[in-house]
Amino acid sequence: MPEGATMARPDGGHKGPAMTNPDPSQPIPVPGDGRDRDIRQASKIAPPQPAPACRESLALAGRADRVIAHQSPVFFAARQAHGDPTRVPLFLVGPATPLAKRVQAILTAHSRIHGAPPLDLIPGVVETLEAWDHDAGRARVFPESLDGLSATDSLKVAGWLLTRILQEDPMADHVLDGRGLNAALVGLVHLLFPKAPLIFCRDALDEAGEGGTLGAEAGLLAQTQNRLIDHWATALPGRIIEISREAFLADAGAVTRLLLDRLELPLEDRVLQAITAPPGERLFLTPGAGVSAAVVHIRAGRLGRAEDVLRGVLKRVPEHPAAVHLLGVVMHRRGDRLLAARLMRQSLALAGTPMRDWEHNLAVVERALAATPPPSASPLDAAGKAPGEDGEDL
Repeated sequence: MPEGATMARPDGGHKGPAMTNPDPSQPIPVPGDGRDRDIRQASKIAPPQPAPACRESLALAGRADRVIAHQSPVFFAARQAHGDPTRVPLFLVGPATPLAKRVQAILTAHSRIHGAPPLDLIPGVVETLEAWDHDAGRARVFPESLDGLSATDSLKVAGWLLTRILQEDPMADHVLDGRGLNAALVGLVHLLFPKAPLIFCRDALDEAGEGGTLGAEAGLLAQTQNRLIDHWATALPGRIIEISREAFLADAGAVTRLLLDRLELPLEDRVLQAITAPPGERLFLTPGAGVSAAVVHIRAGRLGRAEDVLRGVLKRVPEHPAAVHLLGVVMHRRGDRLLAARLMRQSLALAGTPMRDWEHNLAVVERALAATPPPSASPLDAAGKAPGEDGEDL
């Protein structure tokens, strides 16, 4: 930080909410709480206008390239003394996908986790760091502006942010920011709060965004976020707690227990109750996600749950080839080989192209049928039109 500088943004052409530092005992203004409006009026800074989605996605992709190039394992190895080791701040990284919303609801059900509204403190730090460089006569922007953040400065900034965070609930073990953290800012959070838990929910790309369906631009945003998460796995191994949609759908209780273990919190009845989705809530919004979940169930031997998921997929897409084939796998494992063979043949016809693994599975079933005396009858129930996933071994 330049000598004599404060956490106040300089008046001038910088957009965005000001981050002031009256002193650590005073709250940092938060966008939308009224104090930032007073600051804007006093400094004549116009509120920023949201960028079009296309420009935002391209800008994020460009920033991601620079973050990946700049924040390497060597970069962090040289900054091990940075930040405050508190574990109070808690962040969900990435967009508000359906899975992220479920995990957020489960976390905030815990008595020792406070679910805060969107705080947006970390983006304010980015602007402040750029302002410091501007004051020092440098033109660096994020992430290069992090080069000027010393260990002493990082501790000061962390202290100011922690003061604001604790205002939400001074007694909570963790305060969860209500807005997802942009994956490009994970490195900055690590420099400020190296022990703060970071959780990423890896949803299918077609499930990202508020509504669960994506246009091309939002899809690019989701892909960029995933690419950044993969980078952090190399630059900061083990730093991010990752939850996959498949694992959550297969056993939400087990995933929640592991997550609470990482947060060093006990399991509570209220958390177990929150695991159950509200009536009508869809745990997955696309047939592909349902098929992926069914594969996990089959591999774990949960044939009943796999069948329920597959029938749900087939109710929405009655001739989904993979769902039909997987249902055949379920029937084979249950011993109904006639129905299994019928479903597998149907899936190959629906696919309309050679499917080597599926053909192998059908051959296994047909050999089993040939070695078994034919049953008297095997009525096809109304669901004889679903299951599947290529490559599933019997």
